[in-house]
Amino acid sequence: FSFLSAVDKVQVLKLTGAPGAEEIIASGKGRTAFFAALPGEVKYHALRGWQRARGQEKASLACTDPPAPAELLKLALASGVPMIGFGFADNFLMITLGEGIDAAFGMYVSTMAAAGLGN
Repeated sequence: FSFLSAVDKVQVLKLTGAPGAEEIIASGKGRTAFFAALPGEVKYHALRGWQRARGQEKASLACTDPPAPAELLKLALASGVPMIGFGFADNFLMITLGEGIDAAFGMYVSTMAAAGLGN
């Protein structure tokens, strides 16, 4: 119980239905000590109820529809066009600079090897 967030502690204390729980929740202090003083069965049922509620929340959030084909196409274009543009620009610069290195040093290396050196 002590590892739970303040919001979760309030939810668990409400689930206990123990007398005095509302006062502890309102005061905001002594929640862990109050919970520790409760009988084991009350604590067990409160935590199990809290777990079930959390599981249902997560299950309802996890149920989503798959994206529409139009949305997938938009994503593919938004992701792919910059990559293709960068690829062409990068190769153009590497080949151009490689030719310059090959012409300047005259080492008779291949264009791609000179482009690698230029990179």
